[in-house]
Amino acid sequence: MKVIQTMYIGEEKYPLTDSFGWVKSEYNWMSWALSFLQLQKLYGDVTLYADEKGASFLVDKMGLSYANVVIFPKKFNLPHKDLWALPKLWTYSLQDKPFVHIDGDVYLFEKLPETLLCADVFAQNIEVATGYYKQMQNYIEQNFSYIPQTVKKDFTDSIQICALNAGILGGNDITLFKNYTEEAFRYVLNNVKSLQNVTADHFNVFFEQHLLYVMAKHKYANIKCLFKEHINDNGYKQMGDIYEAPKGRSYIHMLGCYKKDRFSCIQVAYKLKQLYPEYFERILKLYSDNSCEIESFPVKKTGVADFSKFNEYYNSIDRNDSVEFDGALLEFNQIKKEISDYLQGCNINYIESRDNHFCESYEKIFLNGNSCLIQRELYFKIIESEYDWGGLINSNERVGVAIYENWKFKRSHYINLLVPENTTVGFSLYDIEDIDVLILSLLEKPCTIHALKNNMLPYVESSDTQVINVFFNLIEESLKKLALYKVIKTA
Repeated sequence: MKVIQTMYIGEEKYPLTDSFGWVKSEYNWMSWALSFLQLQKLYGDVTLYADEKGASFLVDKMGLSYANVVIFPKKFNLPHKDLWALPKLWTYSLQDKPFVHIDGDVYLFEKLPETLLCADVFAQNIEVATGYYKQMQNYIEQNFSYIPQTVKKDFTDSIQICALNAGILGGNDITLFKNYTEEAFRYVLNNVKSLQNVTADHFNVFFEQHLLYVMAKHKYANIKCLFKEHINDNGYKQMGDIYEAPKGRSYIHMLGCYKKDRFSCIQVAYKLKQLYPEYFERILKLYSDNSCEIESFPVKKTGVADFSKFNEYYNSIDRNDSVEFDGALLEFNQIKKEISDYLQGCNINYIESRDNHFCESYEKIFLNGNSCLIQRELYFKIIESEYDWGGLINSNERVGVAIYENWKFKRSHYINLLVPENTTVGFSLYDIEDIDVLILSLLEKPCTIHALKNNMLPYVESSDTQVINVFFNLIEESLKKLALYKVIKTA
């Protein structure tokens, strides 16, 4: 089966500064490198469909050795700058034999099952529409001059419409794909004017994902999905947990919320550095050679803190509640001084070595389970405070994390975890719980996870097996979090 990808940059975007939906642009290219290199490892030949700028960057600049490169015709232009899925439709339209298309934010760590690839149409999963789709659906019904008949019928018949998530998309019914892409271009080109008064980005899922689903159903095509369960469009959980790959997760898709989550983006960088360090370094050099700012490690600035974002987040706090805000400025300045003082005593080479072995350490801890020997890291500091400074940073930088969705700046008692970093910022600050502090205190000397659990049993005020198992699950969740924060490691 033909394995293909699509990259379209366009005339208006510059590869090293435009983010392409990610927190920063470098994460987009790190993602592309990881996606392609894994496909090449699994399948050998991969074909790229791209505009000249996209092909030049991926192949010439990044050195990704696609077996074949097909260049978009010069006359191909997006009728609206936010219709990012349209180039993929052009790619689909050119296929004359069975194919699988993999987006540049999807990483495969094992081959897709043959039982999936034999279907007329296959995709990642069936996606159930919630509010993200519904608002755009209403706009389409009220304002579009052309709506495909199968789409009209589905809008009328369905309480909740469904679509095919196109992280991976392909099939064997080439006639269906030809008809689908022709209809998709009609759907788009007949409604360009109507897109001027709406968030056009939201239309992509309709002409790519919803349209194919309803046309395939209308034809009674054999549709198969990698994941059998139907998933709400806002219900993707763990799909982007790349730190679990490859041992714990063989398929990763960095959907929209993961791209906007700084912590998740950093994990992509770590995974590329672990598996393909040459390409990681090559991307960093591209930015350095072109004097473009990059936030990814390593920058060898350990010992120096950049508080510009921290200051920005502080200044964005709602000051209407004078009681909650009373005393915050004094503690804010104290926290910054404490961070600066601590970083000055951290060894740059040690932190670089810690980062180089971070992914392997995480994998070993959770592959070996209770028998794994672990201990706390050398560099970290616990800071207690009256205001949630770790929460302030993470509520601005984390996306799709429930505890930060309705986060409020309040006066209480908080525990912050300071971790020195080899980045432009120079540090991470996390809000942690009492159980995390207890675990770190007990890991001053190496012990197995099994021994750690037993050492923590006196803190459980019950001998009930179910209660103890819940407590052990909390310990395991805390260990995962602390390992990702780089404050525990294998001994």
